[in-house]
Amino acid sequence: MEADTPPDVASSIFAKIASGQIPVQAAYEDDFVIAFPDITPVAPIHILVIPKVAIRDISCISQLTPAEAAGFLNGIAKTADVCGLVAGGFRTVMNTGVEGGQTVPYLHAHILGGRQLSWPPGETKMNENDEEKQVSRRDFLRRATSDAAKTGMDVIPGAKLASTVVKTPWWKTLASWKSDRTKTEEDK
Repeated sequence: MEADTPPDVASSIFAKIASGQIPVQAAYEDDFVIAFPDITPVAPIHILVIPKVAIRDISCISQLTPAEAAGFLNGIAKTADVCGLVAGGFRTVMNTGVEGGQTVPYLHAHILGGRQLSWPPGETKMNENDEEKQVSRRDFLRRATSDAAKTGMDVIPGAKLASTVVKTPWWKTLASWKSDRTKTEEDK
């Protein structure tokens, strides 16, 4: 760990994994990264990739040397390859900060694959007849926070759950917003 690494980053569970203090079943490892299964998977294949140099998040990437930054990105690609995801496709996610959903203060990438992923994230493919198939961010974070507490994982101080659960599919919300906007403009 660098001497100027913030204490919450240096003491996080991912720092302990990167330094070898906590063993994991590595899906991939090289001089720059270690990749391992997420403890709360949201896809059939859900792997975390962490750099071996401790930094808070992607907004701090300039703290890495060019070789370390390239090694991190290359480690993500190699992990996806060894997990058999390249041919079918996969998603790479890096949450940043409390509002971005980051729960561990240490740069990490989520590799998600093994099924058809939908957009926006956090939803399953839905049609007009499906009411509540989408996974709400609040429920996901509540589970992740609970699991983190059970395992001793560090959660970012100040992380809060979303105050409401959206039960309306995004396309209905958008249609309603457009309709309300049109009515407002007609009233003028």
